[in-house]
Amino acid sequence: SNWQLLRRLFGLAWRYRRGCAAVLVEQALLVALSLAMLGMTGVAIDALRHWVDPTSGPPSWPLGISPPPSFSPLAVTAILSATILVLAVAHAALRYVASMSAGRLVQNIVVDLRSEVYDKLQRLSFRFFDNHRTGSIINRVTGDVQAVRMFVDGVVVQMLAVALSLVVYLYYMLWLHVGLTLAALATTPLLWVAAIKFSRRVRPAYQRSSELTDDLVLKLSETVQGIHVVKGFAREDDQIARFAAANRAVETQKEGIFWKISLFQPWMGFLTQVNMIVLLAYGGWLVIEGRLALGEGLFVFANLLQQFANQV
Repeated sequence: SNWQLLRRLFGLAWRYRRGCAAVLVEQALLVALSLAMLGMTGVAIDALRHWVDPTSGPPSWPLGISPPPSFSPLAVTAILSATILVLAVAHAALRYVASMSAGRLVQNIVVDLRSEVYDKLQRLSFRFFDNHRTGSIINRVTGDVQAVRMFVDGVVVQMLAVALSLVVYLYYMLWLHVGLTLAALATTPLLWVAAIKFSRRVRPAYQRSSELTDDLVLKLSETVQGIHVVKGFAREDDQIARFAAANRAVETQKEGIFWKISLFQPWMGFLTQVNMIVLLAYGGWLVIEGRLALGEGLFVFANLLQQFANQV
């Protein structure tokens, strides 16, 4: 069953828990730096608004540290810009480190797993090889190893990073305004439902694509292994036609998958834009009424909402 497969794959990921933990910590720091840059940008917007319109009220300076009154607006703007630049440089450097760590983790998984699969093949009985096609076995060693690598890198690690990001974003939005958070995230359950339904519909198509790829690899391996027979009986054109037909079958199946994805992604994007419309309507009213800041409130909230939707 799928759950049995997931348990085995999570067990595989546990063997690389130190690398996964390091990547997770780096992702957490990246989220913190992103929020810090976003918050400083909001402060800068509120400061500019206050200087233009003193009746709007001063910004809420982070950690209660405000610039001296003797500083001019231009000097304060320069300090805020420099702070955001420093945070951006730190974020870029940490992102490079995180990418390198993830890359090393992934390559370790690929090398170890491919070696283990090949070692397992050497120990299997003749019956196994009699009951399984060569193309399917080759695809297991090549394609499925990459699929497991993508699971560890793109699901296990990313799932933990996404869960952490969602909790942080949700807490930040609730801290800004509870009512606005509930209103702006009203369609989030629809995102989950749509993702689950899409997964159930597209999974058989991916399975069929894997089977067709097995058949394609099988035809290739049979042709290479029996090339002397093919040339001896002048069957090159027949083999080319067989391979072309298998290749077209894979292409047609992939096109069907891409068609489903091309419908799914705009629908998800539409739901996220509905959230943004609610935010602009309700959040704009809160700003006009003076119950929410423009920069640290509406601007920061809009970016948080966009990030939250992307993570979901």
